[in-house]
Amino acid sequence: MSTVHTKGENIVRASNLLKETYENLSVLFSELDRVGEEQGYVSITPRFMRYKSTIDSDGWLITNFIKLYVKSTTISEGVDDIRDLPWYGVMVDLTEDDEVDFPVLSILRYQFDQSYWNGIPSVSDHWTFWSPFYEEEFDRLHTENEWTVLSNGKLKRKYAGFEKLKAIDMPLFDVKSPEDVRVKIFEGFKQLDF
Repeated sequence: MSTVHTKGENIVRASNLLKETYENLSVLFSELDRVGEEQGYVSITPRFMRYKSTIDSDGWLITNFIKLYVKSTTISEGVDDIRDLPWYGVMVDLTEDDEVDFPVLSILRYQFDQSYWNGIPSVSDHWTFWSPFYEEEFDRLHTENEWTVLSNGKLKRKYAGFEKLKAIDMPLFDVKSPEDVRVKIFEGFKQLDF
């Protein structure tokens, strides 16, 4: 068998594995919304937020996904409906950005000066919610699986009123059932106090 043929098969296998991963993530996001509603949370981002670019090759492959939730019994029509509520999130990262060699699911609680928001966060606002983890300009405390990130006010304008966040990481593969979604994610939000 030629090297070209072998490399071609590897590319096809990798692409098929990625498609299967995306299908599994779609199931997870649907389950998050379903279990979240049972637990009194509604998604403020009907679709997940992600980084996508046609210019930057890093944006060709989607590896980071964020969904936002609020504790509410009704789906918000506009930002005024959620302005005074804490914003929670679930982030799935498929890459080894944090020197771990497995996909990570993080539960998050954000605090924003919400007067900076004129509308509900959209898919393209991904960078606002992702940047505190990866941009060097934030004050960040990261222990084994917990994060505290602060803007100290100096980054508020640049990052849509971002003030701080708390997060807990876990291996994505630890979330295997609706019960895991309920306990590890939605009950886990209660651990994210400032």
